[in-house]
Amino acid sequence: MPIATEQSHPGTEDSNQVHKRVRLMAVLGTLLTSCVIGGIATLMLYTSQVETLRKQLFFSIELEATALEAELSRLGNIASQVTSRTRIRQELERYNGGKIGIQALTNFTAPKLADAMHSNSDVLGITRLSRDLTPLLSVGSEIPSTHWPLNVSEPEIRFGIPQEGKVVVSAPIRNRAQEAVGVDLVMFSDDRLKSIMQEFFGRVE
Repeated sequence: MPIATEQSHPGTEDSNQVHKRVRLMAVLGTLLTSCVIGGIATLMLYTSQVETLRKQLFFSIELEATALEAELSRLGNIASQVTSRTRIRQELERYNGGKIGIQALTNFTAPKLADAMHSNSDVLGITRLSRDLTPLLSVGSEIPSTHWPLNVSEPEIRFGIPQEGKVVVSAPIRNRAQEAVGVDLVMFSDDRLKSIMQEFFGRVE
């Protein structure tokens, strides 16, 4: 008798191939879905962290701006108080009018400017300028012209650039008619300004 041989059925092979492909697609689909979900989660977390950091940075900037504004206002007020002393302003007007000389002006004004300087530990020196910005007299530390604010002749308080641990504020001296009769330069320690900046960078880090 002839020996019977096993024959493969094309339908069975096709079915196995389909099953393999389905399983492979399922695995790839699961991996792709996991990658997409993981990427979305990472992006959302990153976005959330960036937004938090952005809010913290803007909050720190606002705090610094407020603190700096308050400190500059304080320095400006101190400089304005020096210029508002009536008697030494009147003596300056007398000098401008040629009624007294520079020595008489210095003898009368210097002690009172020294009192103003000693009343605030942040004040390092004061220089009184004439209307044409000529230095007339000084008390305390000398104020180099390189430390002067720009546009000292402007009819408003001006601030110099902090350097070498000091910052200079200029304030116009006005008479009762609001006419400029001179300028006071007041030099301060910039320790408080440095402290504000250090606190800001400490919060940002």
